[in-house]
Amino acid sequence: CTAAVFLARQGLSVALLERSSDPTHFKKNCNHVIQPSANGTFHRLGVLERLREKGAARHQVEAWSPYGWLPWDDTLESGCNLRREVLDPLLRDHAANTPGVTLLLGYNVTELLFRDERAVGVTARDGSAQHHRLAARLVVGADGRKSRVAALAKVPTEITPNGRAYYFGYYEGVELAGGEASMVWWNGPDVAMCFHTDSDLIVLGFMPSKDKLPQFRKDIEGSMLRFFEQLPHGPRMSRARRVSEMRGMLDMPNQVRPAAACGVALVGDAALTSDPMVGVGCTWALESAEWLAEHVGPGLVAQVDLDRFGQGKPAEVL
Repeated sequence: CTAAVFLARQGLSVALLERSSDPTHFKKNCNHVIQPSANGTFHRLGVLERLREKGAARHQVEAWSPYGWLPWDDTLESGCNLRREVLDPLLRDHAANTPGVTLLLGYNVTELLFRDERAVGVTARDGSAQHHRLAARLVVGADGRKSRVAALAKVPTEITPNGRAYYFGYYEGVELAGGEASMVWWNGPDVAMCFHTDSDLIVLGFMPSKDKLPQFRKDIEGSMLRFFEQLPHGPRMSRARRVSEMRGMLDMPNQVRPAAACGVALVGDAALTSDPMVGVGCTWALESAEWLAEHVGPGLVAQVDLDRFGQGKPAEVL
């Protein structure tokens, strides 16, 4: 959605394909932390105030490890935490209402179209099983760690195993020693976190090392809460109540792909998926989409050869 908005603002025609036919669809397995570096992207998108109106919480973190506390520096800018069920429809609606963007709900990419070994569009199946051929001078894959676009383009993937799993849930009534600050604990290979989000909810998350999973999964919520109980300055749960299902991800390998192939560009998790412990996934998606539009937009407008763009000859277009 971010890439579509920034490209369309340059006068380009953008088809925005969304696999789900539900305009309120959102990604469930995400801790949705958004770092301060994305504030500029939100501002330039024109949605920062809308996020705040929706109750986005300030994201500032205090962290603990066996080596001591890392307090939040109040002189630093805060990030912006908003649940994906609020954030995703908001950004999708914003993109759909941007002149030049055509939102196609329920369109699932089935193949890339090639000419002389360069992608020149896609074939997509809609909700009624009809197939559509869409020509494009650039295909942008913003379709996650299991990117269909990357697979169809035969882009290689470098995978590094992750030795932790991740479980989390949304709670109300949690009291944090950090006050407005979210909190993270690094305890050996295990990581715990409490993040403020909208609607006065707190995300409680736990990343156990995989060797602990057999015992942990016998009582997922109980195991997580018992871990929190023994942490220094852990959350006070006497009045807490879980208001969502417990969600989990058992396998979260780090993945790196080249950000571009002939006629194809990748943004967000499609290009780089890092350990969710560091909470940069949403931020990276937003910023990488803006960077892509910033660099390829002038070339698309000037109708230069994108595969050579930025290599010297058309540099004056930048």
